[in-house]
Amino acid sequence: MNRLPVEILSEIFKSDTESHLRCSHVCRRWRELIHRCSLFWSRIELCLLNPELDQHAAYWLKHAGSQPLSISIQCNLLLGQEDVPQDDDYLVPLALVLRGHMARCEELEIIALPPQIQCFMNVCAVETPLLRRLIIRLPHDCRNDDEGLLFGNIWHPPLVVSFALPRNPPLPPRTLVKMDNWYPRFLSFGEAITELEIEGRVTISKTDDLLRMFRSCPNLVKCFLSGDVMKQIGEATPLAEPVALPHLTYLRIHYISDVENLLDALDLPSLQHLDIWELEWHEVMLGTFWDLFRSCTSLSSISLTYDSYCSETDLPDFAGDTLHLPSVTRFTCHGNIIVNALLRQLVLPNVQELKLRNVPSDIVHQLVSSSTQLCTAAFGGTMGTVEDPPIITLPTLSSLEITGTIDYINRLHLPQLSSLMLGHNVMSDDTPQLGTLLSTFVERSAPPLVTLKLDHLDVPDQPLIWCLERLPLLEVLSLRTCTTTDAVIHALSSESTGDFIVPRLTYFTFQRTQITPAAFIAFLSSRLGRDWIPPESAAAAAGGAGARPRLEGKVSFQNGPISQEDRATIRSMGNFLSHF
Repeated sequence: MNRLPVEILSEIFKSDTESHLRCSHVCRRWRELIHRCSLFWSRIELCLLNPELDQHAAYWLKHAGSQPLSISIQCNLLLGQEDVPQDDDYLVPLALVLRGHMARCEELEIIALPPQIQCFMNVCAVETPLLRRLIIRLPHDCRNDDEGLLFGNIWHPPLVVSFALPRNPPLPPRTLVKMDNWYPRFLSFGEAITELEIEGRVTISKTDDLLRMFRSCPNLVKCFLSGDVMKQIGEATPLAEPVALPHLTYLRIHYISDVENLLDALDLPSLQHLDIWELEWHEVMLGTFWDLFRSCTSLSSISLTYDSYCSETDLPDFAGDTLHLPSVTRFTCHGNIIVNALLRQLVLPNVQELKLRNVPSDIVHQLVSSSTQLCTAAFGGTMGTVEDPPIITLPTLSSLEITGTIDYINRLHLPQLSSLMLGHNVMSDDTPQLGTLLSTFVERSAPPLVTLKLDHLDVPDQPLIWCLERLPLLEVLSLRTCTTTDAVIHALSSESTGDFIVPRLTYFTFQRTQITPAAFIAFLSSRLGRDWIPPESAAAAAGGAGARPRLEGKVSFQNGPISQEDRATIRSMGNFLSHF
């Protein structure tokens, strides 16, 4: 390295500015070279507890020359700590030093207490034309401020970001702003923001505050907003017209239980992706989402999910015309007595990915049958039963997952299915029997399955063997907490017809079944007895002369620990023993 010319070393250092400090400690030559490079000084990291903070910053700024700046200011304090400096002790002198250089700042990260951050913003109320990334966080131990200790009251005022934008010439918006445990309001700088990530938690308390925040960001394209599920934001003050976000395409909102109060006040003509999590469903929301779906004609992805319990028990008085959503290709929803009334009115003709939980089977049937392009489907929770619904043919469906009401598979004809997962709701005491259910499906659809996963099911050996004999393309087999015994493993080990059943098997999972170590060792011995080939060549293996795919997988045994001898034998064959 000592023989490398200065020019080459300089280029190497420029390629990784984050390693400058470590590289400068290697030798005196490197240190002198790096210290002469203004790029080295352009990443400025400052600690608010340093009494010479302003001098430190001035020194680095002098050596940074005219380079664009990346500035990080951190104050990792504990809430209530006695030796916290006053807001103007260190921060005001620092802000006065930085103020004259903010026009060159591209990235700014501040970790400090709310009064300190607001003080900094007030002093540095200048133009920041190059700022593309602004991150504001509170110290880790000062989050989840349920008692108002940080702000001193129940209502949490926003952080007023007083940066400004030059008017001549106007710059294209392209700035990301991230805030943790607080929420902002912007002045003219808001016009530069295209991406906003706000984890406001307990500080999110009023719809009006959020609307003022959105109104100050007219060019927003992506937004993630997270509140506190235990708080409601309440109704907005009546508006003459909704707050328009004409460029917003991506909206993700978590932990705002009465989210309808916010959505009703927004105009989102370009919205393409909507993700709402942990909302508290009640009847008024039906109109909110109906109007939103109808007005946002570009919506392609919708997700309405929650983990909390829905307390409503009465059927909602909601009946409208059928609502066609031709642009939606991905749809996810957790059902309940409220949202199911909305789902009954929807038609998703072009949906490609459909994931439903706790949605009655008649609604599932309706949504599935309305699509001609469905590729991936997942149904979970309680679906109930419908007497003799018609069997639906889904010629494009390639992946299906059903957890809970597995007998719904009897209602489907899936001639192109390549991946099937059937499982049981582990919260229920009853373990459903798969048996004839799976064999009837295989006989009806003759699917080209590559992946079969069975979880928490009563799986009789003979029906499963019968199915495996008719799945020659299968490469992945997973049996978890099933009643499978050695009979299935013996069948997978046998070559009585000149070849294995499931000849392309490359990966297996046998967890908490009735399989014994002896049967598993025999399975490995037979399957590994042939020449191995890489897994990526599995497709060609079936046509090869004697070659078999390389076998990988994990096994655990239900009936107590295995002997040291069996453990050693299995380990000698490969890494097959599970740690669980």
